[in-house]
Amino acid sequence: PIISANVEARKGSVLDGKWKPYIIKEVDGVKVGIIGLEIAQKTKVSSRPSDDIIFYGEVVRAQKYADELKSLGVNNVILLSHFGYKNDVDLASKVTGIDIIIDGDSHTLMGDFSKVGLSSPVAEYPKGLTSKDDQPMCIAQAWAHSMVLGEVNVEFDKNGKVTSCNGTPHLMLGDSFRQKNAKRKKVDVNSTVLEGINRIINSQANISIVEKDADMNAKLAEYKKLVDIKKNDPIGKASSDMRHIRIPGHDYGGNSGSDLPLGSEVAPLVSKAFYDASLRADACIQNAGGARVNINAGNVSYGDAYTLLPFSNTLYEIDMKGSEIKQVLEDAIINYKDNKGSSGSFPYAYGLKYDIDMTKKPGMRISNLEVMDRATKKWSDIDTKKVYVVVTNNYIAEGRDGYSTFMTVQNSGAKSIDTYLDYAESFVDYVKGLENEGKALTKLPSSEHCIKSYKE
Repeated sequence: PIISANVEARKGSVLDGKWKPYIIKEVDGVKVGIIGLEIAQKTKVSSRPSDDIIFYGEVVRAQKYADELKSLGVNNVILLSHFGYKNDVDLASKVTGIDIIIDGDSHTLMGDFSKVGLSSPVAEYPKGLTSKDDQPMCIAQAWAHSMVLGEVNVEFDKNGKVTSCNGTPHLMLGDSFRQKNAKRKKVDVNSTVLEGINRIINSQANISIVEKDADMNAKLAEYKKLVDIKKNDPIGKASSDMRHIRIPGHDYGGNSGSDLPLGSEVAPLVSKAFYDASLRADACIQNAGGARVNINAGNVSYGDAYTLLPFSNTLYEIDMKGSEIKQVLEDAIINYKDNKGSSGSFPYAYGLKYDIDMTKKPGMRISNLEVMDRATKKWSDIDTKKVYVVVTNNYIAEGRDGYSTFMTVQNSGAKSIDTYLDYAESFVDYVKGLENEGKALTKLPSSEHCIKSYKE
């Protein structure tokens, strides 16, 4: 069952009725209520909920349904929460009627795993808390990615009051261990080191070596075989290695920034693929973080394309004035430089060329902005009052990663269209198109690279 107390779908929505705020289970003749909770603001900002989805405050809704369960005679209540450890510790002091919080979202490691070199725990496992009405309760979280299996044992008196709360977070390990040798390469540990590791593991109740599940392994192997076949299918060839960094002149992903004073060789090429797929775009703008890896010389496969562009994004077209195009480029740089946002917001493009001076004040860093005529391929200064069509990925089209002007323009009534063209598949089509013409994928000539100069 899916449960969430503070996320609701409007009546008539396709999601209406797909989940409940809580469920009631019977354990040894005792009714136990389980309330679901989601972190509201983070989900609204980082996901893409439609207008049919309504988010409510976490504390208010947790209390609302704790009260409702109490009115139904349920005195044992668990909050199954994706609100984060610190948030839920704070929530505990503001609610009544909740006994246990099983927490998530913050990937908090609780319990002592110092014997295997993990950092000091945030708290003991589980952590005792006190509710708003001074009743005992406890919270537990099992780290992240199924690396820990949580086990909590709670005892209640006949009135549903917690009388004890204890447990063990089980760190689950495989049976092989590696470490870096003198050449910084990971190799299997020798027998002496392995003996010491096993001795430590055997002395710790919260650390266990587990075997792979044979049935699950067999099922995964079936899918892996199909994926491996597809991802190895070639789509074309690359004439040379093309390197990706986020910020011009800055090392990234094993690439030397000093070798790339104008930034990524990959992101502008990805922008060119999106520009071609759009058909009507005057320019493409792409965030650096949207491209993930280098493109290596030789065969290019489906797997390479989807490793480069791994998200479920689509191509999005927005009508914008020349002045607004400049502003959205400035926005992206402000997000990185001034707002301490991700370096992935740094802007690359195709069909646009510009100088960047990071020593200038916010909003003044982009200059000499030019646009290429789609028909004639000739470059000219951008017209600040003219409306152009910009294609981008639908993630930053929503104003994310600092690209706020994209959203401001749309909110003001500008035409915008989700083409529903998958962005990775658009790159695949671009490479295939070159292959069909007997051409290889090649880095853009300097005359088409978006960054004319970069200073910081």
